[in-house]
Amino acid sequence: KKHYDAKIYLNELVFRGNILDNVFQIDMREITKQINRESAGMNARYRAGPVKTLSRSQAKVSNDYLNEKYPTSARILDINRCALQFSSVDGMMQFLQIFGDKVKTGQGG
Repeated sequence: KKHYDAKIYLNELVFRGNILDNVFQIDMREITKQINRESAGMNARYRAGPVKTLSRSQAKVSNDYLNEKYPTSARILDINRCALQFSSVDGMMQFLQIFGDKVKTGQGG
């Protein structure tokens, strides 16, 4: 089980993350622009992040999720990443509310 979890499943997850990264980055960039346009005073800054590497993912599974149920590789939720910068905590909270609403209504990309 451990071999499949850390070697096979995790490798497949990172592989798919690399394939989907361009679409993820485009969608996140566009959603950020859209929320900035729709919300007065919102000026969230988007920055693409790197895909989490296989070695980092394996280390995380081995160290952070050691006591979790099989498959522990399913705990890795941040294969595709980006960073958003806000001028205030209120701006961040407003963005997260709008983003959550867009995801719930299927307008999230």
